[in-house]
Amino acid sequence: MKTFFTLTIIAVAGYLGYLVEPSLRHALTGVEPSAAEKAANTRVMLQLDGGVQVDLSSIPADQLPSQVTVNNGLDAVNAAARQVMRIEAGSKLKLVRIDGGNAVVSPEDAAFVGRIPVGETDLLQQIAAAHAAKVEPSAPPASPETSAPAPEPQVVVVEDKFEPEQSIASVVEPPNRPADEPVQVTEPADAADGGNFDVVQLMKDSVKNGQIKEFTLDQVLDWKSEGEELVDGEKFQTGVVSYKAETIFGIKTLQAKALVQGGKVQRWIRPKSGVEIK
Repeated sequence: MKTFFTLTIIAVAGYLGYLVEPSLRHALTGVEPSAAEKAANTRVMLQLDGGVQVDLSSIPADQLPSQVTVNNGLDAVNAAARQVMRIEAGSKLKLVRIDGGNAVVSPEDAAFVGRIPVGETDLLQQIAAAHAAKVEPSAPPASPETSAPAPEPQVVVVEDKFEPEQSIASVVEPPNRPADEPVQVTEPADAADGGNFDVVQLMKDSVKNGQIKEFTLDQVLDWKSEGEELVDGEKFQTGVVSYKAETIFGIKTLQAKALVQGGKVQRWIRPKSGVEIK
């Protein structure tokens, strides 16, 4: 009985190891882990022109290319329907997000999702080309005979999990908006908006007082009250600002959402992902 119990414990431990750790799976079965499994717990650091170093996982989704081309084939899975779709090499897919050292991608049918190491896509080349174009905006276009391929970014793969997301807009100084450029202000329909306060004015005060470091008043293009919203089980009055920021892809228009409660901005988040902005 004791022997049976011991063997059961060993079997369970081995099975859990098989599921959790690809390298242990190889030791147990001789089957090599897939490239996506190997890349799952890695972090990709890019060394771009101009001495800019970027953690790939820190780039917000709205600052990444919308599509990537895969260099190798992969399987996309529809977990709900228990179906698998084979994606051929050379396919252009939607980039959903970055997960460790993998690109999470999806074909036209968004129900199917797959993972592929970022090095097996053109994502890094797109980032390098966009950054090079931003660094040298005044360079004349090269003739067809002398044109050179986009510079390859230097990639450093760091084992272990990556740090929480932060905006790449913080890597470089944001541009100053020209003094004569008007600021569009969309005032709320109801200044009280569920309470005796003006959401737009509270957002302005929050930015002016430095509650958020992501952008300044000079970068804001417009302010808008969005009404009441339920976030993480709590009710907030919300507002959205659009602002200009310098990114590795050049000057982009980004958005931030303010969550207002008790007559003050409690926190700022990204409208799409819900990630808090400091």
